[in-house]
Amino acid sequence: MRVDTHLPRGLLAAAVVIALAGVAAALAIVLDEDHGAGRAAVTTSAPAMPAAGRAAASLFLTPGGDDAAPCTSELPCRTLDRAYHLARPGAVVALAAGRYGPQLVTTDPAKRGTGCESARRAAACVTFRPAPGARVTLGGLTLGASYGHPGPSGIALSGGGGGAVLDVGDTVLNQVREVSLAGVRQRLLYITGGRDMAIRGGSVGGANLPDGTHPEIQRVYGSDPLIVPTRLTIEGVWFHDVNTTSPTAHVDCLQIENGEDLVIRGNRFERCGSVGLRMSYGADGNEAPPQHVLIEDNVFGPCRDTPVSPCYYSAQLGVGRHVIVRHNTSTQAFQPAGGPRYADHVRYERNLAPGSAARTASAMSPTCGPSGRARRPTGGCAPWGSTRPCGVSRGRRRPGRGPPR
Repeated sequence: MRVDTHLPRGLLAAAVVIALAGVAAALAIVLDEDHGAGRAAVTTSAPAMPAAGRAAASLFLTPGGDDAAPCTSELPCRTLDRAYHLARPGAVVALAAGRYGPQLVTTDPAKRGTGCESARRAAACVTFRPAPGARVTLGGLTLGASYGHPGPSGIALSGGGGGAVLDVGDTVLNQVREVSLAGVRQRLLYITGGRDMAIRGGSVGGANLPDGTHPEIQRVYGSDPLIVPTRLTIEGVWFHDVNTTSPTAHVDCLQIENGEDLVIRGNRFERCGSVGLRMSYGADGNEAPPQHVLIEDNVFGPCRDTPVSPCYYSAQLGVGRHVIVRHNTSTQAFQPAGGPRYADHVRYERNLAPGSAARTASAMSPTCGPSGRARRPTGGCAPWGSTRPCGVSRGRRRPGRGPPR
């Protein structure tokens, strides 16, 4: 693959484009005065839902419902799992306002959901959405009882619209298929295996963690052959305010360890500990690095220091196999990949970031970016301007979680 890197010219041009990117991002947010003290009151707007998402509901949930009931408006149920197993593809489930407990949705072999992820076939989905104007909070959302087994298929969650809010807390997707989340607020996001998934609009963040269990996309541990997330789109999501109190762990707003056919498009990353988006070269012995990845049109704000290290970079993007990084805007430099071993056929196109330099990631190690501080970056880089290749990141290893990141 030919590397065709185009560079922005001049500090004035950089400042103008960054400012315009900030304005564009600001136009894409929705203010919410009741989001809660101590949290930024914005969420990114969500793309339009399929027709089923706007259709009349046929099943109903309330916080005080009964799962022995038929999920009618007169006799509502309490859990998403009960409604999912009762529903036929194409059904809409309305959630009444209030706080629900943790939700686990288990597999239903009768549902396949083909086309649900892309909204091509709304009739394939069981759609969950708040009732009109309702503010719904879940104590967590887990799709699939275990990461070691196939999870449910054909599920769409919609944040609603018209004043409705769906806050699901921590989201865990275990080998799901044909699943879509649109306009949903999440604290953390974990995706293990699975295929044909989409996260569009909404937000992920608002977590100060005691350890390094940050939002992550990863393979199924112990799988042979390896099962990695496949055909995943993350688009228009606001990632923000993920940090840790641990003196030994790193966190990112999103880390991608494994995956194939991934699209990371049009997202905004703000106030992220370590970096906003980190592409890692596989896990557990560098197995199955991300491949066939498109990272485009994202905006990266300044990172935040963590107890283990000051931050220097907004993102680490050029890692993996057959990766295109284009049209991204950053207020800080991008972290180098660490050498050609970690960057196989990576192409950069017209990204705007301080210290951008032409680099053929598939053929040579990148030079180091600016630290911006008296202390040196943790990645082993020489001072800014050096041509010495950067070393591999010296992150701390989490127990049972593969090599340092």
